[in-house]
Amino acid sequence: MTALGFLALAVGLFGFVGVSAGKVVRGWCSERPGYRPVVVILAAITLVAVGLRIPGIGDLEPPWSESPSGIFLIIGRFFVYGSLAATALGALVGAVMKPPSYGASSRTD
Repeated sequence: MTALGFLALAVGLFGFVGVSAGKVVRGWCSERPGYRPVVVILAAITLVAVGLRIPGIGDLEPPWSESPSGIFLIIGRFFVYGSLAATALGALVGAVMKPPSYGASSRTD
């Protein structure tokens, strides 16, 4: 897989995770508006925690730093931190978005 293909896979995966989380949180916050501030605070804390861990994504301990297989640890960390960040960002956007309206204008029949 080329670097561009890997990047496209990562962007697609993170986009799917973030959009899905945003839709779920948007629906959940429209049913329970009292939890909206809690979701915003938890999503912001998660984004800060991931942001603080990103600089150490390439730090490896001696058994892994001396072997080419250490790249799999770095790729794994990239996907874990990226998924956490995409979920937190999607939850943050979903929590601050206006709840969907189910009025007469949204009927399709």
